[in-house]
Amino acid sequence: MIVSHRLSLAGAEIAVDAALATAAELGVGSVVCVSDAAGYPIVVKRPDNGKVTSVDIAVAKAFTAACHRRPTHTYT
Repeated sequence: MIVSHRLSLAGAEIAVDAALATAAELGVGSVVCVSDAAGYPIVVKRPDNGKVTSVDIAVAKAFTAACHRRPTHTYT
């Protein structure tokens, strides 16, 4: 039997909000994306000081990390 754990929308929102709070403390306008196991976005948020071009980058980075099963900090 294959057991699959899925991140809910509510759980993804909590993770994104925590990441955005940390970015705000650091004074960085980071766009944050949380994806599912297949790499497709569940939640994407861009704060007021986030760059518009960073949206595509955040989605692509989350997709790559999910597909390779590696955390995003291992990618530069």
